[in-house]
Amino acid sequence: MEKSVKTVFAHTIGRADFIGGVVRCELNTLIPGDEASERPRSVATHALVMPMDGFLRAFATLEELVRQLTAAEVIHPQQGETTAGGSKQKEAESDEAMASPTSPNFM
Repeated sequence: MEKSVKTVFAHTIGRADFIGGVVRCELNTLIPGDEASERPRSVATHALVMPMDGFLRAFATLEELVRQLTAAEVIHPQQGETTAGGSKQKEAESDEAMASPTSPNFM
């Protein structure tokens, strides 16, 4: 019988530390501000803790995914970041290019 995998949603990693020989990453979600004019706040909801070798393997896996997404033109490097081929991307000229990535689901 297959075991189901528990899914944990996070908007981002809020903080990452190396403590006591393990890497600890706080997984954050956005919650609405108290008033309509306030921006959403990022709140830690879970922690991912793994040994250094596991973290390095996870990092390599994510790095490869970023290369694949860049090659497929799903994502584009921000100003100053290196592309999958190793060359520098031209500086972005618009404010939109400098903005943090956002999900089209929330536009």
